[in-house]
Amino acid sequence: MIIDINKIITQLANERKIFHSEADFQFSFSWKIKELYPKANVRLEYINNDLKNMHIDVLIELNNYVIPIELKYVTRAFIGQDKDEKFILKDHGAQDLRRYDFIRDIERLEYCKKKLQNFKEGYAIMITNDKSYYQEYTRDKITICHDFRIHDGKTIEKRLSWRNKPSIGTIKGRERDINLSREYNLKWSRFSLLEEEEFKVLVVKVMRV
Repeated sequence: MIIDINKIITQLANERKIFHSEADFQFSFSWKIKELYPKANVRLEYINNDLKNMHIDVLIELNNYVIPIELKYVTRAFIGQDKDEKFILKDHGAQDLRRYDFIRDIERLEYCKKKLQNFKEGYAIMITNDKSYYQEYTRDKITICHDFRIHDGKTIEKRLSWRNKPSIGTIKGRERDINLSREYNLKWSRFSLLEEEEFKVLVVKVMRV
């Protein structure tokens, strides 16, 4: 094991229960990596010529290996205070599109595995206080984002498509199917609890082999 991703997340949660934005989460996450692994080179918004039209949120370079990490921080509206600091979170909405984007992050990491010779492992990570992401949809109706649901206990299959022929305007920029090399079992866990507002985290690991 090059890095312990669970240790990074746990220690980060002990210091930061909540973030103002995805950029705030990204910076705090990267800073924690440097604290725990001072020999690591941590790059933000990493670009590599071998990865066409792509940038990686966080790239760790350590022991001649690279570990790309994609981060998502999606929230519902919430106002709270932590350590004398006020936080006003936006309601991001568009959950179906954001689920698609998270799974596309996994696909992107699999692409990195093919293109980066010194790829060790990759991680797609999401933190949210929106229950619609981690709670299972219990109605019988098949929604357009059925394949892209990421609730706790879900197994993401290798090929995922929109259902019921959604309009192009509804899924603009996300029309194509997503194809993965393997299935992924999803397990959410608590990240933090602030004023009875629970934040959960999902970590998906893309392995080298």
